[in-house]
Amino acid sequence: MPHAAARERLAAVRRNPGFIALRQLYRAVRRENTPEGRARKLLRQWLTHEQRQMFDANGYFDVTGCHSSRRYRIYYGTIGNIRELNAEGDPRLGLCFAPAQSLAPGDVLLAQKIALETDELGTLAVANCFPSQSRPPLYNGWERG
Repeated sequence: MPHAAARERLAAVRRNPGFIALRQLYRAVRRENTPEGRARKLLRQWLTHEQRQMFDANGYFDVTGCHSSRRYRIYYGTIGNIRELNAEGDPRLGLCFAPAQSLAPGDVLLAQKIALETDELGTLAVANCFPSQSRPPLYNGWERG
């Protein structure tokens, strides 16, 4: 019977709002203190307010190419995660380019954003293009906000 009482006390503690909040805070800190968490935090600092809202809600954000003013949608991921958008905002062409070394997805997205916004023509010269009228599959590591 002493074990039953201990289980009841533990269950009561776990239902306590203060304990729940502390557990959520602990999980958030652990999640943010990983290479992917730090990369995502850095990416969010570089996004405009509108891009950040779009990213938090949908897992992607739009950028405008510096030379052509074309719109590109960058999805959370590391390979084949960019779509050039047509005038209606629908995907029309897929692009694949990334840094040479393996990086966390947030760092890849930041590099892709900077590349398209500062050297669109140079970026397109090295990108692999493929026909695509759909979004890429949702990246396994993406979670809202």
